[in-house]
Amino acid sequence: MLLKQAVDLFKKLLGEDHPEVAKSIKKLALLYNNQGRYEEAKNLYL
Repeated sequence: MLLKQAVDLFKKLLGEDHPEVAKSIKKLALLYNNQGRYEEAKNLYL
């Protein structure tokens, strides 16, 4: 999935604590939630 790859790239380039990484993880969690992939979404919110 393209968004997951983007999150991984942001983590690598910007570091785990960068605000853009947090925004991307939130977007991925929302996408998973909208797709009914609740366990995967929940893991990203934690």
